[in-house]
Amino acid sequence: MARFLSAAVLLTAVLAPAVNNAVALAQLTSGCTSSSFTTPSWLVRDFQSQTSGNLTVVDFHVLNRGTNVTTELRCSASSATTTSGWQPCSARNRTTSDQPFVAYFQVDNSTAWFLFNETWSCTTTACQSTKPLLVKAALSAPVKITPGYVSGPVGHDTKGCTAQSRTPAWEVVASQINLRNVSGNVQSGNAFVIIRNDHLGYTASCGGSFSDVSGHQPLSCQGQTAFRRPDKYQIGTNLQFDPKTFALGVNQTWFCDDLDPAQPIAITASGSTPPPLECTDFPESSHTFCTGGSNGTFAGNITSRALLQPYSLNDPLPTAESCTIASVLSPAWWFNNFETNTTRNGSETVTARFGMELQTGAQATGYVAEIVANGVRYAAPTNGTSAGELPWNKCVIESVGDPVLAPTGCEFRYEMASRFLGLRVQWQCADLDAKSP
Repeated sequence: MARFLSAAVLLTAVLAPAVNNAVALAQLTSGCTSSSFTTPSWLVRDFQSQTSGNLTVVDFHVLNRGTNVTTELRCSASSATTTSGWQPCSARNRTTSDQPFVAYFQVDNSTAWFLFNETWSCTTTACQSTKPLLVKAALSAPVKITPGYVSGPVGHDTKGCTAQSRTPAWEVVASQINLRNVSGNVQSGNAFVIIRNDHLGYTASCGGSFSDVSGHQPLSCQGQTAFRRPDKYQIGTNLQFDPKTFALGVNQTWFCDDLDPAQPIAITASGSTPPPLECTDFPESSHTFCTGGSNGTFAGNITSRALLQPYSLNDPLPTAESCTIASVLSPAWWFNNFETNTTRNGSETVTARFGMELQTGAQATGYVAEIVANGVRYAAPTNGTSAGELPWNKCVIESVGDPVLAPTGCEFRYEMASRFLGLRVQWQCADLDAKSP
């Protein structure tokens, strides 16, 4: 660690008493930091003064006893222009990149006074770090964006995540099994299980149907999380159910960085248990129906641990071009079901209707905003007015398919003969910076 020190002192005399060799050695080998705090001082050496007429020139060396660095100084004063006061000195062996050193002097026929003010750094303690540091940024161009980081996978920064994960454990919160038996053999069925990782407080709901029963049957699992921007790393749960033994097997991957966000880890563990079930047979339909609740936790074993990129657990899931990116790079809109309803009352106006959504991918999502406008003039006057000079018609947004991809307002002009359509659209994007859409 570099320490920056500053000192100023007025020296009127420098004494150098004789010292024994042990003390001298201690003075020479003491560190910059300790010397600077205990004996911040300078030694003035090799002082020479020459006077020629009205000009006095002084040369001397100054040793900083904290840094053990010597500075060569030259000072001058003219009695013809200066009657008294401090005169500046210039350093002859320092550059503009060196830290500040200011020196002044006064001299008369028998005495010289010195005034020093110096800032220096001590590097006796090595300043180094292999730990990366995350520096978050805000985009200033082409648009101003302060990206919002996600909260990360459930429990990743909870105190004790890493320590408790050494002994993985789960709890079957609830289960429901429905099996069809033919001649004493399970032929088909379905299973629904809610399982919780007690160390994380993470709950997953799993379920699935099976028709060809042989061995363990996979159940699809979904974590219970609030709707928000998805995390780059998400807890994954795989559940296996054996219809013959009713055994449940779990394999789960979760994440921890509670000890150091610069060293996040992915932990994978597995375990198995026979869930507590109460079953009822229905012979007339050859079905067995079972339900169960919690019977405490069951332990598992860690199968792998992997170190991830520093600070990555708060990164969002990389996606295709979003609202913001698409709008900045290549704003475009999908159109759907454009139609007009012409009135035959002598006026050249129509009712126009169409769907539109912001283009953020190779294909439209189908969640369009329905736009309608009445009294749309569809033909340019015969006086030579072009289609581009037709009046603008304000859109009425009847319905919004996907709010993220819908306009907040628009205007359009339309000429039926040339199929010309002019469009002015307003919309906003909050996918990257919710506080400043």
